[in-house]
Amino acid sequence: MSPEQLEELLRLTDKNLRTLDSVLRGESAQEMSLRCCITHQTGRARRKALYKRLGVEGERGVLRWAVERGLVTGDEVIERIVDG
Repeated sequence: MSPEQLEELLRLTDKNLRTLDSVLRGESAQEMSLRCCITHQTGRARRKALYKRLGVEGERGVLRWAVERGLVTGDEVIERIVDG
């Protein structure tokens, strides 16, 4: 991970990091909402905020972003998509 990428990761809020973790674990917005005790609408809003913060479109964009920064491997992403 480059210093710029690390700085980018450190700028994420706690909510962004929890949402990122949820996406990387393959949870739906509904599953994340139940686990975090928030409404489904709030869960969807947090995902949209994360996408905007990362400059990506959708879950696959988040997964690509994470692979590019070494947070997950391509094999982990493929496994998640196949199992998903």
